[in-house]
Amino acid sequence: GGDLIKTLQIPETVEGAAQRIIDKQIRKCDVGVVTCRSGGEMNARYFINIADAGFGATVVDNVRQSTKALGPFFAYLTGLLRALTIHKNHPIRITVDDSFEAEGSMTAVVVANGQFFGGGMWIAPRARLDDGQFEVVIIGDITRTEFIANVHKIYNGTLDSHPKVRYMQGRKILLHSDSRVGVEADGEQAGILPATFEILPGKLNVLF
Repeated sequence: GGDLIKTLQIPETVEGAAQRIIDKQIRKCDVGVVTCRSGGEMNARYFINIADAGFGATVVDNVRQSTKALGPFFAYLTGLLRALTIHKNHPIRITVDDSFEAEGSMTAVVVANGQFFGGGMWIAPRARLDDGQFEVVIIGDITRTEFIANVHKIYNGTLDSHPKVRYMQGRKILLHSDSRVGVEADGEQAGILPATFEILPGKLNVLF
């Protein structure tokens, strides 16, 4: 989906990206690690951009099975619309830094290091790659009708205006569910809940 370059503000042209390499400006970026159940075991997977549990994992599964002929934007948009027809919200228990706890039916919990995912969805406009924290987006029990009515907010970075959406920052996020809830990291299926997301500050040197 080319989402990480949007947060890093790397030009999409070959010439522009090459100039960033020539300039050699180094930024120490944080890395996330998610540990979740996969193949009957708890496995760790690193990510630099965004990981999430719930709806996003359903979208990723749909995109993986669909054509990319029309480009990433339409591939993810089509995957999102298809996910709306099959995804079910599930009860999830969330803990953020041992200071915030909540439980209830949720559409998704997004753990963002970068700002964009899903081929251009501006899900976490306040996320920073080098601040040592995740931007956590808790999307509550949103119905299909509500989701469709607010899709534009996902793309223009104003989803936080919805009363069922909550934003916060955290370094360690724990998610549990008695239901089968998928987890994805950087656009790849990672496993299912339970999951722990942790930030590793300044671990990756990135030219920007």
